[in-house]
Amino acid sequence: MSTPLPPRPPRRRLLASGLNSFLSLSPSHPPEPIPFTHVPLPFELASLAATTLSQTVLLDTTGHPHLLGLPLSPSSTASPLPAPTPLALPSSLAVDPTQITRYLGSDHILGVLTSSGELWVLSPEGGHPTRLEGKWQDAAIDERGEVLLLSFNGKPYHLPFLSSPNPPTPLPTPYPLQTLHAGAAHFLLSPSLPTSPAHAPLSFGDNRYLQLGLSSSSPSSSTSGPSPASEPAPVPALQALKVTRLSAAGHRSAAVSEGGDCFVWGAGEGVERIELPFVDGEEEEEEVVEVSCGAEHVLLLTASGKVFGSGSHQFNQLSLPPSERVQGMDLSAGEWAELNLGLGMGERVVGIWAGRWASWVVVEEVGEE
Repeated sequence: MSTPLPPRPPRRRLLASGLNSFLSLSPSHPPEPIPFTHVPLPFELASLAATTLSQTVLLDTTGHPHLLGLPLSPSSTASPLPAPTPLALPSSLAVDPTQITRYLGSDHILGVLTSSGELWVLSPEGGHPTRLEGKWQDAAIDERGEVLLLSFNGKPYHLPFLSSPNPPTPLPTPYPLQTLHAGAAHFLLSPSLPTSPAHAPLSFGDNRYLQLGLSSSSPSSSTSGPSPASEPAPVPALQALKVTRLSAAGHRSAAVSEGGDCFVWGAGEGVERIELPFVDGEEEEEEVVEVSCGAEHVLLLTASGKVFGSGSHQFNQLSLPPSERVQGMDLSAGEWAELNLGLGMGERVVGIWAGRWASWVVVEEVGEE
C-alpha cells in the first residue's frame, strides 16, 4: 500500500504598490509609482524578509532568499536586476544565505545578521565584508545609520554607525529584551511578546515628532536634536497592555494589543487608539492582528483579512480608489480606508509590509474546509 503524499501547502502570491524606481517592487513593471499589482515570481513564495528603498528580499518555501531591485553591495552605476534573483553573497563571505535572520539597511542592505549571532558588514562596490565583534540576537539600523544591537542575554548596545571603529556602548534597561525595531531616528525595544505591565516596550532616540510615545518634557527623550536619548524608557501608554506586535518607520510607531486594539503615535501626534471605519454593514469593530509602518503611511491587517491604510498616497502606496482620496493624495491623521487589493475568490491576506514609500501584501489560497 502506497503512502499518501502530504498535502501541498497553500500557494502564496505577492502584491506590491508604491514607488518602483529601482524595480524593487516588480521588475516586470515600469520604474514609476504603481497600484497594487501581482508580482510574478519564479519560485514558491513563503514570506517577505526585508525591504530597503532600493531592494526587496523574499523567501521561498525552502528558506532561500531572492533579491529584487539593485544588486547586493551596489556600485554607483549599478542597474536594477531584470528579474527576482537568488541572493548572492560576496564570495569571501562564507555564510549560508538561509541562515540570515536580519538584513540591515535603509537605502540598501548594509549588513546581515545570521542565526549564530554573527553580524557581517557589507562593503560598497563589492569589497570584503567585515565581521562586527561579538554575538548578537538582533540588530536594527535607523535612516541616519545609527545601530542598536541586542546580545543573547537581552542587553542592548549602541553604535553611532555600522562600521564604527569603536566597540558598542551598553545601554541600561530595566529588563532583558528580545526584538528591535528602527524608525528614521528612533527605536522600539521589546521584551518577549506578548508583553506584560511589568515588562512594557521601550523606546529610544529622537522624540521631536513624539515618535517615542513620551511627552516632550520627558528626561529620556531627545527634543533638541536627533542625537540618541540617554537611555531607553517604557512607553507609558503601553504599560497596562499585553502588546503582541510592534512597528516603527519614519517618525511613526505602532503597537497591537492582545485584545486586537491598535495604537499609533508619532509624526507630531501622541499615542492614539485607532478606530477603523465599519464596512460591509458590520456592527462590530474590526480586531487588528498586524500593523506595519512606512515612512509616511501605516498598514493594518484585521482578523477577518481586511487591510486598512492611512497616511500618504503620494506614490500610490495605498492604492486608494478615487472615492477615498481626501486632502489631495493623502488620508489625514485618524482617517483609515480599506485598501482595494483586487483579491480573487478563495484568497486571503496573510501578511502585510509597509516600506518607505511602498506596500506589500502576501496573499494565500484558502483551502477547502
